[in-house]
Amino acid sequence: VALVFCLAAGIAALPAVLMRGFTTPTPSEARGSFLLALPFAGLLLLGAPALGALYEAAAVRAGDALSMIAEGVLTVAALATLLAAGGALALSVGNVLSYDIYFKSLNPTASVRRQVFVARICVIVVTGLAGLSAIAFPQESLTGASAMLSLAASTLLPVLVLGVWWKRATADAALAGMVAGTLVCLYYMVGPHTIPFAFYESSSFFSDASDAQVAAYERLRNDYYLAADDAAKAAVLAAWDESVRPITNWFGVRAVFAGLFAVPAGFLVTIVVSLFTRAPSENVRRLVDNLRTRAA
Repeated sequence: VALVFCLAAGIAALPAVLMRGFTTPTPSEARGSFLLALPFAGLLLLGAPALGALYEAAAVRAGDALSMIAEGVLTVAALATLLAAGGALALSVGNVLSYDIYFKSLNPTASVRRQVFVARICVIVVTGLAGLSAIAFPQESLTGASAMLSLAASTLLPVLVLGVWWKRATADAALAGMVAGTLVCLYYMVGPHTIPFAFYESSSFFSDASDAQVAAYERLRNDYYLAADDAAKAAVLAAWDESVRPITNWFGVRAVFAGLFAVPAGFLVTIVVSLFTRAPSENVRRLVDNLRTRAA
């Protein structure tokens, strides 16, 4: 459940998805593009597990035709998906760097041609850096890609949804919601690895620890404080640390799925702060009405 939620919420919040709206000349064609993409995405997501069940490494090595076809289809589909997502993300980052930083901050008088040139350079640099980091740190890149969906959903999804569909949302509330979602997400991702004892002690009632695991944790804690010398304490601490890490969680959810808790926190903070701050002006309300009309 946590995996499905973070995948759906994270993909919905990615700038790459929003960029699809800029590749079509009219709003109606943008909506059509989104609708046509859904059947293909559904076909890929439903077909991949079936093809995965057909794939067996031993059968491929033995020359089994069905397994070889399944492996080829899965590989091509995975590469196409990664290239499409990576290209859209690189374009988004390049546009942010060229427009928000270069044009808005460094050179407001730059011509359109200059802006396009800088955007192209930024896309090349971003893509090159991403490729080098993936080659140098393959395992870290995989973990980062998994965590990225939770972080994107936690930071952006509440603001995107409420900013368009709730006219009472305010700018201060949007900022507060983004900060709250990011902090909750980072705390759940980083806390179990860096401060496992404090994380577990502060929220042990949310942990999925069994009675045996809790008893072992309590016993090792007592042994640590009753240890006679530093060497004994170090030995007990190692065992104590090993016992606490499997139970530093909320309801058994893995750290990379932190968005399951951070997204609701972002929604809650945005709504509460909006209700306690001044309502948006009439111009902002008209803008939201226009966005809702185009999105309908």
